[in-house]
Amino acid sequence: MRVALALEPLDLLFFRDGRPFEAGIRVGATTIFPQTLAGALRTALLERAGCDFDALARAARKGKSFAQALAEQSTDLAVIATISVGGPWFLRNGQPLVPAPASLLHTDENKIVRLAPLREPQPGREPLPGWSPEAPGMLPLWTCSRGKTERLSGYLTLDGVARFLGGGEPTTEQILQPTALFETDTRTGIVVGAETLTVETGMIYSAEYLALKPGVSLYAELFGPEPALAEAFANETAIPLGGQNRYVRVRRLSAPVEWPRQEGGGAGLLLLLTTPAPFAARWRPPDVNLVTAAVPGHVAVSGWDLARAGPKPTRFAVQAGSVYFCRDPTPDPESLCDGEDALLGWGRFLRGIWNYA
Repeated sequence: MRVALALEPLDLLFFRDGRPFEAGIRVGATTIFPQTLAGALRTALLERAGCDFDALARAARKGKSFAQALAEQSTDLAVIATISVGGPWFLRNGQPLVPAPASLLHTDENKIVRLAPLREPQPGREPLPGWSPEAPGMLPLWTCSRGKTERLSGYLTLDGVARFLGGGEPTTEQILQPTALFETDTRTGIVVGAETLTVETGMIYSAEYLALKPGVSLYAELFGPEPALAEAFANETAIPLGGQNRYVRVRRLSAPVEWPRQEGGGAGLLLLLTTPAPFAARWRPPDVNLVTAAVPGHVAVSGWDLARAGPKPTRFAVQAGSVYFCRDPTPDPESLCDGEDALLGWGRFLRGIWNYA
């Protein structure tokens, strides 16, 4: 069973990234990590099911997995460990928005062009000068545009995503800039000593809060056994999301969104990441026969483990919007990650097609 949720902030929201929180550092982020959303929704489901959180924490400190710790309490709670979470994505006009693909470029002539794999050199011809593939058989990305280009920023509507996945370029009307969706509210604070009750010298910091524009909320999905989800969030409720005890109103939607996908008709399969993904092989997803990839960068991911009362290890996740060009069809999972990462919503992707430049 798949359940769609809209999360409407009741205040400014605060999210931490992987940077240390110390003097002179600005903390806060506009990227909401999947693990933050999954933790908030899981906690709400566990509370409704009567979870003993103290017992859950004790089991976690003994080395039990999340699923094992819940199974020790009841079968109903154990089922919650199998529910996968998707998102979050910004929601506007009833449709989620997807980060712009890294293979789309904006030209100085106000046109949108796409990067595509350059054909392998014909026998007797020299390869592209300066091209040194990381793995044998990988191809460079290329565009035939002669103008000055830069990576396209912003978010695509589902119509724009469908055009991209089908091999075309979205129109300017199908692209929304961050300023149309949210603003950041920066606040400066000081550290007061616990014993002296005076300001600590030099301990000044700033924090960024996420302020969504009117009409903009967050979209999430839950997927799992029907007994666990049939009544999940059937009534509107408020739950904390992120740091500093900020709340969102959770409203169950009538039906999940129909995500676009396109397969067949191109030179190969294209995978567009819609949520960040931590891969063991850095930027490369497992079990994918790559032609090439457009990966704009990574984000540092950490956090605080409430059950174990300690920090989570820092990892690095490929940014949402990364595009992978594949030679062969791939399995049909919901995530390019596996195990607990997949359940938490990391590595969600959409399928499309690509053609040579």
